[in-house]
Amino acid sequence: MIRQKKSLSLLLVLPILLGGATTAFAAQRTAHYSYDVPRFNGHSTTGRSIKKLSRTSAVNNNTSNGAGVSLKSWVINAYNGKEVTNTATFASGQRINMTYKESVKNYVGGHYKMSIGTSWSEWHNIHTSGYWSPDDK
Repeated sequence: MIRQKKSLSLLLVLPILLGGATTAFAAQRTAHYSYDVPRFNGHSTTGRSIKKLSRTSAVNNNTSNGAGVSLKSWVINAYNGKEVTNTATFASGQRINMTYKESVKNYVGGHYKMSIGTSWSEWHNIHTSGYWSPDDK
């Protein structure tokens, strides 16, 4: 009888625990970007900031770069513009991770934006689009 009560209690509590984990994971957000990046080492920054929720690297999931040009991306603090990840180069359609400069736990809860830039030798504005997140989503 006691064993049945424990089993029943576990069956009632388990969905609540799993539901909480699913909700926390679902709360992680990505943002779509689509803009022209200026030539000659120019850069564009996403307009909307995203709150960092986990202890993972940031991600840029690019869908296309105009003319197949490689670009670079990095994440900045939404309030002071300070770079918080290392710069990573990506090709058209490539998904890349950007590692945080300090311990990731220092960034959880903060609000961030992503910047994308061209090289010094790029003579044209480059259109780029994709999705990004301060968490590896």
